[in-house]
Amino acid sequence: MCLRLPKVGRKTWWTAGLLTAVLALAPSYVRAYKLAGSSDAPTLLLGDRVWVNLASYDVRLPYADVVLFSPATPRPGDLVLVQWPEDAQPMFKRVVATGGDRIAMADHHLVLNGQRLTYAAHDGRAFAAAPPENLLGSDFEVETIGGVDHLISFTPGTRDSFVEVRVPEGQCYVLGDNRDPSRDSRDRGPVTCACIRGRVVSAPHRR
Repeated sequence: MCLRLPKVGRKTWWTAGLLTAVLALAPSYVRAYKLAGSSDAPTLLLGDRVWVNLASYDVRLPYADVVLFSPATPRPGDLVLVQWPEDAQPMFKRVVATGGDRIAMADHHLVLNGQRLTYAAHDGRAFAAAPPENLLGSDFEVETIGGVDHLISFTPGTRDSFVEVRVPEGQCYVLGDNRDPSRDSRDRGPVTCACIRGRVVSAPHRR
């Protein structure tokens, strides 16, 4: 007996082909990462799953490092995925200044182009049960930059200031929201925009 398969229309084949292409290409442009470091606590805590748009700033050839076009540039306040050339794994950092900006820190408070950012006290009780591996500081504040409110953590007297620096064009100054343990532009200097591989588009909301 011959098994007769149903006829499949051209529209169905087109839809199936499009779905296959989307599923194959999606990981090149949107990807989930599981947090393995503490430099952006309390915004991100160890074990958090974070979604990153890898095409926010540079649209690359799928599964290659060839930039096809750049729809946007990083802005202060963006939480981004940074791949330093000397590191095997990328890190999450906060953009606090871009090319041409002047940035400084005084008593844990940032001064951007001569203007002190806005800060509000936060009691930190929501993080009292956070595992010690997150290396949270003793103090918490809400920092506002680029219209973005986010939590920062620090310990008074620890890495609390740096003199004003001007960020070169085509580069960004990035910091971890967990200011004590973070390895960032304070140690390494500004990072080139090419090393910023994407922007966080979905993460746990903590206030």
